[in-house]
Amino acid sequence: MGKLFRFRRAMSVLLLALLLSAGLTTVHAQEDSGEVSPNQLTMSGTRGRRVDRTVLLRLPAGVTVQAAVPGDLTEEGGGNVLPAAAITAVEPTPDPNADSIDSPRPLVITVDLADVGPGRYDGDLFIVTDGAELPVALTVMVKAQPIWPFFMLLAGLILGMALTHYRRQGRPRDQILREMGELSALMEGDPELTPAATGSIFRQRMDNALLDAQVALRSRTWSDSRAHVEAGRTVWLNWSKDRDNWVAQLTAAEGLTTRVDDRRELFFREIRNQLTQACRAAPDQENADQLYEILENLFAHEQEFEYAENLLKQMQQITNQMPDREQRRPFEAATVEYQRQLENLQPLTSSSYLQDYQALVGEIEVKTREAKDAQSKGITPREAPAASPQPSGPVDTFKMPPLNRRVNPEDGVQAQFRLQIFWAVSYFVALALLAIAGFNELYVAKPIFGSVPWSDYSALFAWGFGAEATRAAVTDLVRNWEVPFGQED
Repeated sequence: MGKLFRFRRAMSVLLLALLLSAGLTTVHAQEDSGEVSPNQLTMSGTRGRRVDRTVLLRLPAGVTVQAAVPGDLTEEGGGNVLPAAAITAVEPTPDPNADSIDSPRPLVITVDLADVGPGRYDGDLFIVTDGAELPVALTVMVKAQPIWPFFMLLAGLILGMALTHYRRQGRPRDQILREMGELSALMEGDPELTPAATGSIFRQRMDNALLDAQVALRSRTWSDSRAHVEAGRTVWLNWSKDRDNWVAQLTAAEGLTTRVDDRRELFFREIRNQLTQACRAAPDQENADQLYEILENLFAHEQEFEYAENLLKQMQQITNQMPDREQRRPFEAATVEYQRQLENLQPLTSSSYLQDYQALVGEIEVKTREAKDAQSKGITPREAPAASPQPSGPVDTFKMPPLNRRVNPEDGVQAQFRLQIFWAVSYFVALALLAIAGFNELYVAKPIFGSVPWSDYSALFAWGFGAEATRAAVTDLVRNWEVPFGQED
């Protein structure tokens, strides 16, 4: 038992001695062959350029570099290949003081990326010396040239800004123009809405609404423009729902207008004014009932005037048949006075019109009977009624004082120019900042950009588009908070 233990201990000591000898041999061999630092080299660059890196060689005195032999570098997945011919290694002129292993010697490794596609390439470079081969693990990461990625990012930003601009200005404008076109088509399709037709007052109101909408469009006040179009559509609905009645009542109104247009009496001036106001207010009414009631009242007043005027004509005829001039004179004076009182009645603005009219008609009837009796009996009539005071004329309208200073048209042109410059500079600054941020994030920070073209370029385009959409959404949100710097003119 003791012998076996001594044997195992002896074998262990022998094995340990052999291991120490092998280690010393390896260290001695490495010291004899030299070393390269770093022995794992990562290089990155842009396609079409040359990339240089320097490694340090520690070689024993007298040992020289015979050659640097690169192998093909392959892309992960076995796709593209970076050929060995694109890799060179040059040792600068040796330093005469580099006579020991402690003096490092530089070796410049150059990779030409002229015809190399984007991606990551891995392989080895062997530095052959007088007595050994020193391997260097190479990793080369190539990215696409920046011009096309930048254009792709810029295209996304421009498209996003264009869509934002259209959403804010073009889309509301086109929607309003479409609605304006539909309303115009409806007007043109109705023969009663031509400028010379019965419904011209409705056509005029709708044309005015469309004109106001166009003015609001030029100033980019979409809500006002849409409100004007909606007002025009409301007028169209009022017309179309009760079209036949509107045609009948407006035709009657045209007849009354024709009869009273040439009359200059105060009585008919009130009728004409009331008729004009009723026709102008017609487009705001849902049906023709109110216009019918107004016209019925105006027709009644017209008939009242005609009745009283016929009485005066009858009295004038009886007076003219009197042979005695002195006998006719009081009746002629009474006829003139009654005619004046009749013409100055105010059927619509005077609260006592009905009583005044009935009293006047009663006096005319009485005077007519007196004229008949005077004609048959030759009696002298009583004096004509005293003239009532004339209505006062209109009060002079108030005149606004002139403005001290007129607006110079050149000021408006200069203000418009400054606004355009501000808009252009603001968008350019926003475009530049967004482009720089996206370019740094997706291109500069990615050493193998372009290795997966669809994914990389699509990400740039989407980032540009999404950045503008995000900016617009944040601006809209801040504007809804009614914060001054979030509002746009």
